[in-house]
Amino acid sequence: MLLVSFVSACGGGDDDDHTAGADDDDTEDDDTDADGDLNDDLDDDSADDDTGDDDTAIADDWVAPWPQSAVEPRDYDETGVPGPLRLKAQDYDLWHLENHQPFYGGTVGVRFTDASRAAVESYFDWNDSSEWTGLYLVSQAMRYYVTGDAQAKENAIRIVNTLSGYLHVNGKTGFLSRYWGQQDPLIYPGDAWCDAPEQDRCHHIETGPYAGDFWWGRNEPRHVQRLVLRDVDGVRSGGRRAHARCDPRGRHRNSRYTARRLLVDSGRGRPADGRGAARHRPDARDVDTHRLSHHGIRPVQNRTPKVVEGRPPHDTSLAEHQHDEPVYGINFGNCLTHELWYNLLRLGRAYFSDDDFAFYLSVFNTQAHSFTRLSHNAFFNGVYMGQSDYAPGKAADPYQTQLEEDLGDFRPAPLFRYYLAARDPLAYTLDPLSVFLSDLMDQYPFLEQIMGGIEYQASDAFPVSEQCSTDFLFQRNPFQIGACGSDHPEIVNPGVDYLIAYWMAVYHKFLSIHQ
Repeated sequence: MLLVSFVSACGGGDDDDHTAGADDDDTEDDDTDADGDLNDDLDDDSADDDTGDDDTAIADDWVAPWPQSAVEPRDYDETGVPGPLRLKAQDYDLWHLENHQPFYGGTVGVRFTDASRAAVESYFDWNDSSEWTGLYLVSQAMRYYVTGDAQAKENAIRIVNTLSGYLHVNGKTGFLSRYWGQQDPLIYPGDAWCDAPEQDRCHHIETGPYAGDFWWGRNEPRHVQRLVLRDVDGVRSGGRRAHARCDPRGRHRNSRYTARRLLVDSGRGRPADGRGAARHRPDARDVDTHRLSHHGIRPVQNRTPKVVEGRPPHDTSLAEHQHDEPVYGINFGNCLTHELWYNLLRLGRAYFSDDDFAFYLSVFNTQAHSFTRLSHNAFFNGVYMGQSDYAPGKAADPYQTQLEEDLGDFRPAPLFRYYLAARDPLAYTLDPLSVFLSDLMDQYPFLEQIMGGIEYQASDAFPVSEQCSTDFLFQRNPFQIGACGSDHPEIVNPGVDYLIAYWMAVYHKFLSIHQ
C-alpha cells in the first residue's frame, strides 16, 4: 500500500517510458495492465500540460483535497559544500543502489567472495526485505523532496514497482510477501531446497506472469493478517511519506491509482471516490484497530502499560493493548512501533480533533517512546523530534546533540560485519532489574519460556560505535554488554538504517547539507 502511494508522488515521464510518443516498453509502468495504459494503442500525453498519462477523468491541474499541514515547507538550502554526514549519506545511497537491490529491487544483504568486494557470492537477509525496502523508499522520497535529485526520484518510482510485486506475486489479495526475486543461484539455492519441509515460507513459481520467480512468506490464511499488519509497516511508512514528499499536490494520477490498489488490496484502503484516487482519511477507529491488531499478534513480554487519563470516549482499548518491548528485549518491536507512530502522528495533526491528537501524542510519549528516549537510536530520536511535541532547545539540546552524535558515529559505507569485544565494565553501570531478572531465570528456567531470555545489561545505552553489527542497527538492543558479531568484511549490510535516519532528520530540518 505504501508502494502505490509513492508512484503518485514521484511518477512522471510517460509512465516512465521517457518518450513523448506511444508507450515504448512494458517494463516500468505502474497501472493495471502490461504497460500501464488502459488503452494500449494510444498515448494520452500529447496535449497535456504534465507528463503523466490521462487514464482517468481528472484534470491535469486538479489538486488533491488532503491537508498540506503535515508536509514540511520545501524551503531547503542545498547550496554549499556537503558536510561529513551528507557525504556519508551519498556513499550509502550509491552503495545501496549498486549492490543491495538485485533482480527486482528488494533490499537484501550481500556476501562477496572476499574482502575486495569485487564479486558477489550470494545475497541474504531477504526475510525482512519488505520492511527494509519500504524504509529505503521513505529515505529516497525524503531525499528527493529535499534535494530534487533525479536519481532519488528514479529510485523511488522503481521501488514502488518492486513493492507492488511483493503484494501481487503470491496471488493472494491483501497478502504482502516478505521477498520477491528471481530463481537465481545467487539467492535461490534450488527447487529441492525450496520444497523442503523446513522451508515452509519458500514458494517458487513455474507458470504465469511470474514464472521463474520465487517469493518468501507464510502461505496459510492465518498468517495473512500478521504479514500485512506487521511486515508491511515499512512499506506503509514508505508509501504514505513518499506520496506527501514527492507529489504533495497530488497531480500524478497513475501514481494515485497504484497507491489506491495497494491500499485496497492490503485491506487498509477506503473505496475510491470515483475520481481515481483512494480516500484514506484515517480516523481514531481506523488507527486503533490497526494498532491493536499490530501488537496483539506479537508475544507480550513487557510490563503492564499505563492507562492514559482523560482519553477520548470513543477509544477504550488502545492504551491497555500498548505492547512495546522493554529495554531487555531485542528492540525490533520498538522499531515497528516507531514506524507506525510516525505516520499516526503525522496524519493525526491533519485529521484528528485536538483532543484526539493530544490523546495519541500522550500514548506515544508515555508508552511507545519512553524508555527508548535518548537511547542512542537516531531513528527513534528522529521520529520523536519530527512528530511529537519536541521543540528545539538551546545550544545544549540533548536530542539534537545525540542525533548528530549518533549519525556521526555511524560507520561509513560499506557497512560490513564487525566484531565487538565485551564492553569495559568500568565504562558502564549494570542495570539492577536486568540482574534480578536474569538471576531469577537461572533459578527458575521455566520463566525464560514465558518472558524470553534476559541477560545482564547496562543501565544506559551505549553510543552507536559500541553497538553490535546487524542488518538494521536501530532494531537491536543498545544496552548489550557482551561480545557480539564477527569480522567479515566480505559480508555487507544494506545501510538503510543510516539512510532513513539521516534523510528524515534532513527532511525535518534538524540537519543541513553542511553538517
